[in-house]
Amino acid sequence: MLVPSMTWEEIIAEVNSDYIALLKLMNYKIKNIGFRMQRFGEVRFSETFHMKTEKMNDWTVILNISPFTSEFCFYLKSYDRHGIVAYKISQEGDAFMLVKFNSHFFKRYRERMNLDIVKPEQVLKHFFKNNMDEKHATSDEYSNGAQLAFFSYQAGMGVGRYDSEKNVVHMKTFITKELFNAQQKRMFEFMESENRNEDVLEVSLATQNFTNKF
Repeated sequence: MLVPSMTWEEIIAEVNSDYIALLKLMNYKIKNIGFRMQRFGEVRFSETFHMKTEKMNDWTVILNISPFTSEFCFYLKSYDRHGIVAYKISQEGDAFMLVKFNSHFFKRYRERMNLDIVKPEQVLKHFFKNNMDEKHATSDEYSNGAQLAFFSYQAGMGVGRYDSEKNVVHMKTFITKELFNAQQKRMFEFMESENRNEDVLEVSLATQNFTNKF
């Protein structure tokens, strides 16, 4: 089980171990769901699975199947010294990237989405259920060693610190589209663009003033 005293290396190892085991289990479940849908002529399926792994971590898997798309989201709910947190595995090319969402991120998400939800656990569920699709980009390393990560979601953008050596993002805050300044809007449009090979200077321009603004 994840505990606040664990190092990043210990957290990464445990989350990756859980994730691999859950992928195997979900592949089996999805095959059975596919057989059932075919048998009964169903074209849509949506379900949320709550699972506790051998390491006693609480995971949630959201699965949505429609005629043209299949999407899923795995996240682990845990706690650190500041409150509720979540860990999620995101695809980074051929590698996996670990993303930690801290309690401040969910606080900002609740405030800026004007959610009538009090419990942090419910805010966490709302975020992952409504933001399954994501795209991301990272900045160049700054002179102080900081490197930032930007994630585009349906309702806005997440901003966090990126550790390229560990391939880990510590997500710090959430910004709704209505609050975007010109640079943030440019970054969001870059991430959503189908042409991701455009001038990388656009990324630097959109990120250069974010380094210490958390």
